This record gives sequence, structure tokens and C-alpha cells, in this order.
Amino acid sequence: MTASLGAVVAPRRLARRLSTIGPLGTVSAIVIGIAALIAVIGPWITPHDPNSTDGITLQFQSAPGHLFGYDANGRDVFSRLLAGARTSMLGPLIVVAASITLGVAIAIAAAWRGGRFDTIVSSALDIAFAFPGILLAILAAAVFGAGLFAAVVVLSLAYTPYIARVVRGSALQERSKPYIAALEVQGMSAWRICARHLLPNVSGIVVAQGTTLFGYAMVDLAAISFIGLGVQPPSADWGVMIFENRQGLAIGKPWPAVLAGLCLVGVVIAFNILGERLARRDAGIR
Repeated sequence: MTASLGAVVAPRRLARRLSTIGPLGTVSAIVIGIAALIAVIGPWITPHDPNSTDGITLQFQSAPGHLFGYDANGRDVFSRLLAGARTSMLGPLIVVAASITLGVAIAIAAAWRGGRFDTIVSSALDIAFAFPGILLAILAAAVFGAGLFAAVVVLSLAYTPYIARVVRGSALQERSKPYIAALEVQGMSAWRICARHLLPNVSGIVVAQGTTLFGYAMVDLAAISFIGLGVQPPSADWGVMIFENRQGLAIGKPWPAVLAGLCLVGVVIAFNILGERLARRDAGIR
């Protein structure tokens, strides 16, 4: 009886939450869900080896079983799109997770301590905004070598101020509410108040900002891969696919680069829309 009741309540709860972000937000969430699913299972469902070459280049459906034909290196485009979803989304996921962890910790500490500590943190965040994240990532790749690791680390640090600044403002408002003072009077430790009360009450803005930053991180990492300093060929990645098939744009065979670009742009737009809808919901705007 309990299991059947839970099976009924869960879809209703999900539908109620989706209704708060509107039809466009719901569509964006579905697109993100499909992309995430492909990122998880993509490498195992590819019809062909994404790195194997057949000697046929830039041919569209020139052989049975190749839905989107061959790329500039004779590899199956559809298989590389499926396999490339994981790399294209894993990097941004790490960037967002790391920047949220660092940014929220800094913001909560600054809001709680206040005074000179908060002033120093705010000044440091303002200074950090002066350094473009993608430029720092390119410099890091040039110094430490091309690859995903250096770009992810630097972008994580570069995105931290964006999270910290927004969360700090929300945490300061929450910190000033009477219930926080009441908890302090009761003798509850600062750590428990922040972890059990302050942090949950700012989680909405954290999720909204993280969702938006995911799209930005995808664009930045794809751009770094496009110029050859991120994910390295022959690894399947949407940014790498655009770079490897750019010559097809000039000779009238653009589909490998265009399809990779459409996948990238579609997911980025979905994350941006969903992040904007979540932010509006958190602010009470319909």
C-alpha cells in the first residue's frame, strides 16, 4: 500500500515542480535530461567505434548504417556525437561542482563572520572578476600542457566568484533574520546553524546559478578544445568535432561540424533557460 501510494505521489510532486518553471523551462529540463542520459550511456550504444576510420571522408550516408555519414577523418559522425556527449558534459559538471563547493563555502563564511572578514572577501571577489576565465584557462593550458585537467581546474577557480557573490548577498539577508539570532541564543553552534538552516535556505539560488554556469562552462571548454588546448583528438568531444571538421564548412560539406555545434548550442540554451526560470521562481516571479 505504501509503495503504491509513493508511486502516485512522486509523479504528482514532479509535475507540481515542473509547473513552477513553465512550459519552456519544462522543455529545457527534458532536453537536459536526454543529454545527460546520452552522456551516461552514449559510449555503450554507439553503432560504430567512434575512433575507427573507414577511409571515406565527408560523405553523407555513403554506406548503410551511418546515419550522419563520415567526418573529415572517415569516422562515423553519429557515433562520435553520442560518445562526445560524455566528455562535453563531464568537464562542465566538474567545473560547476567545484565552483559551487568553493563559492558557497566562501559566501557562507563571509556572511556569517561579517565585519572586516566580509570586506576582505568582497574585495577579493571584485578583483577576481577582472580576470576572464577562458583567458586564464588558455594560459594554464599553454603552461601546463593541453588537456582537460588544467582547463577544468582554472575555470573552477574562475567561476567561484560568480557563485560566491550571489550566494553571499542571499546569505546576508538570511543571516539577519530573527530565527538565526534565536538559534544562537539557544546555544546552537555556528556550524550547525549554517549547515542545517542557512545553507538550505539559500540552496535555491545556488541551483539556479549553477545551472546557468553549466552552460557557460560548456561553451568555454568547447572553445578551448576548438583551439586545440582542451580535449585532444582523437577523443570524441563536440568542440573537437567542430575543430576537426571546420574544413567541411568551406567545401560545402558542413554537417559534421554543424551537428556537433547544434548539440552544443541546444544543451547550452536549455541550461540557460532552465537557470533563468529557476532564478525567477526563486525570486517569486512568474
